Amino acid sequence: MSELRAFFMDIYWLLQEIPTGIMMGDRGWARVRFWGVVLIFVVFIALGGLIWDHQALELTVQSWEASVPELEAIPQFILILVALFFTWQSLRYAILPLSVLVGALFWGAQYIQDIYELKSFRLALRYLIASIFGFSYPVLVIEDGKKQIKPGEENLLDIIGGPGYVVVRPGNAVLFESLRSPWGVAAAGTHFISRFQTIKEIADLRDQQDTIDRLAAVTKDGFVVAARDVHFRYRLWSTRKDGKLVGRTVDEPYPFSIQAVRNMAYNRAVRNDTLTSWRDTVRSLFEGEIQNYIRRNQVDQLTSPRNFEQSPTGRQRGQPRADIHNRYRSPELRRRFRDVGAELLWYGIGHFEVANPDVNQRRVLTWRNEWQQDAQKLLATSEARRQAYIDQGRAEAQASILMAIIDALEDMEASPEQLQGNLQEMFLMRMAQLLDAMRPENPNPNPDLLQSGS
Repeated sequence: MSELRAFFMDIYWLLQEIPTGIMMGDRGWARVRFWGVVLIFVVFIALGGLIWDHQALELTVQSWEASVPELEAIPQFILILVALFFTWQSLRYAILPLSVLVGALFWGAQYIQDIYELKSFRLALRYLIASIFGFSYPVLVIEDGKKQIKPGEENLLDIIGGPGYVVVRPGNAVLFESLRSPWGVAAAGTHFISRFQTIKEIADLRDQQDTIDRLAAVTKDGFVVAARDVHFRYRLWSTRKDGKLVGRTVDEPYPFSIQAVRNMAYNRAVRNDTLTSWRDTVRSLFEGEIQNYIRRNQVDQLTSPRNFEQSPTGRQRGQPRADIHNRYRSPELRRRFRDVGAELLWYGIGHFEVANPDVNQRRVLTWRNEWQQDAQKLLATSEARRQAYIDQGRAEAQASILMAIIDALEDMEASPEQLQGNLQEMFLMRMAQLLDAMRPENPNPNPDLLQSGS
């Protein structure tokens, strides 16, 4: 019972499609309309000839039979039907429908030319004939991410839309749009688009390369810092399988996601009443991360970074390039690129420079002062240590001399009377040696020498 119900439902929907197909269908339905017009011409010719010029048709048939006796074997009614299309008396009844058809095509083509501002009336007439009768459909080739149209040339599929054939070369994808919603995404191949369908967006599936010569922003402390020679490469977001990227193969050299094509077309901003291109959208998204990083940091943290953890002042410095690379690899930024249908493949952020040359001069002066302070501090420390070593040496020399005097007195084998007589002489000699040892020319006295002098 269910199968029978489904059969009748199919028949019902097929019957529902007939009026729409006859009025607005393309290809097969267009040929139905063509043969319908031909049938109208035949009916006009037949009715006019059979009703008002029947005698003229009979005379024509009689003249044929007189010329070719073998035609007498054919029924006269058939010969009359054939004569309808070979006598002026019957063909003249096709003038009226033919005039109506030509006039309708002429005025319709003029209307199309005026509405779409076409330069060529022939193209407008061709579009009308293709739409009604399905002959001479226009063709548009998509290659290298753009429509292949010569300068100054008009293409109906580009200006008006379908019906027609769109030839998509490998490495490209096309998003078609109807009057109310997206119609579909097509990859390489030949595709037919019906009336009211247009080319909304063309995606180049090859890797895209972009360069930013200079990208400037103001730092937290009010200096203009620019990133120079920034390069990055991206492409349309590819399909995923089991959470992993589907790589390129021989059978599928340009994998892409249908949702990425839609994001590429519909998730773009409008600036100055103009829809930004996909290239500018991706470029703006890439530039924003570098500019935001410059705005969040100070000039020294960008142009003269130092690696250390949280400082007592609350600031934390690091490597700018490493921080930016980590940002570009973050899931959040990858999601933002995916929202516009892009996938970031590679990037190089170049180098940072300060726009104001006085900043570099001030930095050089600051570094020079720091170096001078470090050198003076090192010199003062070395001089103090040298003086301490000299004083220590002198104290050790004096102690050695006193010990030598004591040893000399102990070694003398003399009576107290003799010792008292030579004591003054010995003391003066030792003092002379002591003074000689304390001279700058002789900072390291030899105690053995002093002792031997006794």
